[in-house]
Amino acid sequence: MLPWLTAFGVLRAAAMCRELAAQTIGGPLKRHLLAAGAAVFLLQALCAAPVQAEGKKVLFLAGPRDHGAPGRHEYERDLRTLAQSLEQSSNLQGVTTQLMVGSLPRDAATRIGGDPAELDIFALITNFTEERGVPWIVEAFRNVRSPKARLLLVGRSYRPGMQAKLERLAGDDRRIIFWGEEHDIAQVYTLADYVLRGEAYPCVGRTIYEALFSGCGVVIPGDAANHDLFEYERFADRVHFYRPRDREHFVAVLDSLAGKKRLVKRGESNVQRYVAEFDRFVRGAIGAES
Repeated sequence: MLPWLTAFGVLRAAAMCRELAAQTIGGPLKRHLLAAGAAVFLLQALCAAPVQAEGKKVLFLAGPRDHGAPGRHEYERDLRTLAQSLEQSSNLQGVTTQLMVGSLPRDAATRIGGDPAELDIFALITNFTEERGVPWIVEAFRNVRSPKARLLLVGRSYRPGMQAKLERLAGDDRRIIFWGEEHDIAQVYTLADYVLRGEAYPCVGRTIYEALFSGCGVVIPGDAANHDLFEYERFADRVHFYRPRDREHFVAVLDSLAGKKRLVKRGESNVQRYVAEFDRFVRGAIGAES
């Protein structure tokens, strides 16, 4: 007999697929067939004899949450639950999952000169300044060996002459892409495998935490023995350090990451938790003063 939690998961999956079908293919018969299929799939995965899946991957796509009635915008959370259930099931071996939230930019392949799935994509998301190390990163990146490496420069320069300087440093290296400002920054995290920082001192920053919670790897100045990263143990396998402004070491780190794409992106976010913590802090401070 199924444990109650597994039974609940099957019913939840059926409901999810029914709602998804309502938004896509339509028709009550098709909706019920899709829901039944999800139930059968989970029943087989969670209750059958252990199966070796030989490295199979299940891809979940969570689209934009801009339609439907209130209470029906939970695709991301539901798919994450399904993905975790499959990976943690004792009856499936060798199965991995990938959850992608939102979508890649429609013209990504054209802009970066190739299929994103075949390239190693490094992104620098910042204002283009000397202090942020943008010229240093551009100049150093030209020494990266892999022809499949790409550097996305996401942002803009507010200082006269900086854009021209960066273009001059990039020269004819078509692996360096001036992406510009991106209002839907989640698309960059979906596209990038690794996010960089280029300061002349150990530095983390908001983009690094956003990248880690989005499933990307990061390459930052500093060292593993002396860092200021929160929850480092959780993300240690995705954090790569280089000695600040050591060009040879920086290039060696990027070369070592060639072909090691970040495929498992769960679309996690730390925003809600930190907003709640900040709200508690403010409420506590107000209460203490009154």
